[in-house]
Amino acid sequence: MDSLYSSPAFVLSYAIHVLPITLLSLLLFSGFGYWALGLNPEFTRYLIFIACAFILNLMGEFIAMMSLAFIFDRNRASSASFLLISVSALMGTGFLRSAETMPVFFQYLRYGTVFRYASEILNANEFAGLQFTCNPILPCEYPTGDAFLEEMYPNAADSMGINFGALIFMTVMLLVTQIVIFHFIKRSLR
Repeated sequence: MDSLYSSPAFVLSYAIHVLPITLLSLLLFSGFGYWALGLNPEFTRYLIFIACAFILNLMGEFIAMMSLAFIFDRNRASSASFLLISVSALMGTGFLRSAETMPVFFQYLRYGTVFRYASEILNANEFAGLQFTCNPILPCEYPTGDAFLEEMYPNAADSMGINFGALIFMTVMLLVTQIVIFHFIKRSLR
């Protein structure tokens, strides 16, 4: 990073120029995926899905840009961001291990990952109000989507606004952190 722009101007201009590209690509590609997978066909639920995916995409962009501040080789920075995002996604969503079976330290660390809140939003968005048709020979473990949510993500449907607030707060804090990091790196390179 040279001294042509101040750190806030550089980071904010990058963030602003990424917004329309990210939104356009999300609208094009997630629309096909959302409807092809047969997710909930209500349009409001599709908009919730898009909003959550948009914030996650921005977080990925910002994490990659922040890793470029520390690692000047873009291939290594891309690999480092991919590793960081993958680990936080696997830990935050409870995909590999449920939160109850994780060590206590990781249970608390999970609250700092954006994927915890995003997975609650997406699961509540998809499963709230669903009725499952079960085979009498092989009964369903969960007769309704609400039963699944209550066991796996308690109060997820009721706390969607709080979860979106947490996602937005984390995105803004990552942007501010990025500005501070670029400011100190720019100062140290002089």
